Amino acid sequence: MRITIVMGHADLMPPDSGDSTARSWNLLATEFAKQGHEVTILSRRWRGTPAHELREGVRHIRVPGFDRTWRMGKSMWRDFRWSGRTMRAIPDSDVTVTVGGLFVPLRLGYRHGRYGRIVVAPAGLSRKRFRLLKRVDSVLAISSPVKAAIASVMPKLTPKIHVVGFPIDWQLLSKAKPSVEAEDPVTIGYLGRLHPEKGTDVLVQALEQLQSMCLSQPWRVVFSKARESSTGSTTNETYATAVERRLIALLGPDRFVLRQAPRTTERLVATYYEIDVFCYPSLQRTREIYSLAVVEAMASGAVPVVSDLPFVPDLIENGVNGEIFDPRAPEAADRLARTLARLVTDRAYRATMSEAARQSVYRFDVPLLASRLLADFATLALATK
Repeated sequence: MRITIVMGHADLMPPDSGDSTARSWNLLATEFAKQGHEVTILSRRWRGTPAHELREGVRHIRVPGFDRTWRMGKSMWRDFRWSGRTMRAIPDSDVTVTVGGLFVPLRLGYRHGRYGRIVVAPAGLSRKRFRLLKRVDSVLAISSPVKAAIASVMPKLTPKIHVVGFPIDWQLLSKAKPSVEAEDPVTIGYLGRLHPEKGTDVLVQALEQLQSMCLSQPWRVVFSKARESSTGSTTNETYATAVERRLIALLGPDRFVLRQAPRTTERLVATYYEIDVFCYPSLQRTREIYSLAVVEAMASGAVPVVSDLPFVPDLIENGVNGEIFDPRAPEAADRLARTLARLVTDRAYRATMSEAARQSVYRFDVPLLASRLLADFATLALATK
């Protein structure tokens, strides 16, 4: 099968950062090629990268793109220009997958022909944009909230929407790690931006209460701080510095570690490997549609303690393979502290939850997810147009 994947106007492939979407489609493209398919990725050309390259069995075509911008009008104009550039470069295909963006799937939907079947993988929750996706053949929603948002404005698309999540290298992440001995500290981890909207205030308050409990089991905290975008403000950096100083004062430098989020697979795996309890207290109910970090942490055996974001039920059954809490509820920090305390002190409970978390995300292992997508693509390609 000839499969073409068209990335967004700012996406670099292979990705050079922690972009979850780009990382996921790079994994899938490589696996598609391993399974014998002819795969092409169109992405942004960047300084030092060739316009054409064959890498791990995947053909890369790179065309000039644009930086990301938070200004809607400018972003739409860049996306429109990107669609013109990429459509001229798309090779004859059986299936063309568009990742993010609006104008590429919109224009492809009216032309089909040599582009084959059109599959859209939306990158957000813009209902206005979904209204324009009338002529696509399949939609890959990253989570149930995305599927519901699309179906609410385009009911006729509902049978074509599939919730797929993001792929992970489960085999690599799930390698057994030594169990925590009684005298070893249990590590509570967080990976993401240090910002109030990510729930870090609630987490810090919970850690302060946990410290006051004087638990018999030693514990420590590791924060992997995601880099701010180029539009990140000085205010955000000031806040992050304040969080760091607060936790160092609380726990001391031996029990609190702050580092930059890993940018290589090896460092990422090493980061998850040392975490026993992964806390994700985000408050962004209307903006967060998925968290690859939560899934990767679960695959590594870290017990997830996650806020009640709309996508979370796709991944976690409360009390079975993780803990879900409401960070906006009264005494949220106290409830989170008590949840963390049990996971720190109850080794058997933590071990049971850890194994359940690990096994529950096996379905996202790259070969399994890629095979399911390829089966769907094959059905689409054979269908009468």
